Amino acid sequence: MKGIALSFRNVSFSVPAASGSSDANVEDVVKSKRILHSISGGAQPGELVAIIGPSGSGKSTLLSILSGRRLSKIDALSSGDNTTRNGSQHGADVQRESVSGTVLYGGRPLDKRLKKHCAFVEQQGAP
Repeated sequence: MKGIALSFRNVSFSVPAASGSSDANVEDVVKSKRILHSISGGAQPGELVAIIGPSGSGKSTLLSILSGRRLSKIDALSSGDNTTRNGSQHGADVQRESVSGTVLYGGRPLDKRLKKHCAFVEQQGAP
């Protein structure tokens, strides 16, 4: 397969951030914590790109979104629509993740054929 240009515009990712209450009668208010805020960039075939930043800045989250690991419906990003995924966290709690923006591979959204060629190696913690 020849090289494919990657472009991404205004990619944002949020997770819920519950603000706890000391009053048992008051329901926790679920607020959104933005992990990525309007990230844009790209890479041309043959280019080496480094994504650098401090711990917890969202580097792995961005790579997960770009590779299609984070959300199974990444192709919805090409229209700029918000996409959410429900997942289970510790059994009963429901977590809502939200991603928005545009991600294109060779001018097209990620499909099954292209996803086979998208990968990255997860970081390992230093001893």
